[in-house]
Amino acid sequence: MPAKPETTLTIFIIVAAVFGVTAIIWGAGAGNYVMLTAGVVASAGALSFAVAMTRRRMTRR
Repeated sequence: MPAKPETTLTIFIIVAAVFGVTAIIWGAGAGNYVMLTAGVVASAGALSFAVAMTRRRMTRR
């Protein structure tokens, strides 16, 4: 059974958010600012996708 686009996007958002938080924790713990920045960017991307998906659902109603 093929997955719905909304399900695929939700999984992508969850994976990006988990990676972002993990990278922030590892980067802060090790003093690695590149990893910390990657975590912030991944978390921001996941948040922007979540906001876009929520707005898209609101406009459909």
